[in-house]
Amino acid sequence: MSCYSFSFLYLYVFFHNSMQYFVMN
Repeated sequence: MSCYSFSFLYLYVFFHNSMQYFVMN
């Protein structure tokens, strides 16, 4: 479960950064 949570958090951060990158450009 801990591993799953960590994976979900990683994906969330990845998508968040992608969104910011998209908005900047």
